Amino acid sequence: MKIVEGAKKREISGEVVIVIPSFTNLKKKKIISVNKTTEWLLQELDHKDFKTSDITNLLHKKYNIDKDIADKDAIKWVRALKKYGLIVK
Repeated sequence: MKIVEGAKKREISGEVVIVIPSFTNLKKKKIISVNKTTEWLLQELDHKDFKTSDITNLLHKKYNIDKDIADKDAIKWVRALKKYGLIVK
């Protein structure tokens, strides 16, 4: 997987958002608000090929949580960001 090319992080009124380009309509973009963990993961994974297990390991190391919990969180995170078009295969 990869973070979609052209996604840009912006801070608006103290809130971090990601602007996701549309490849079918150049004038249309999606904007999603993200939390600090997502902001950090996107920074760690930018310009890299990654697997869900890589996200699991990052979460496990940063937050010192059980690997099973980290894996469940990683799976949910990937599903959500795929839904918004922020992660591509």
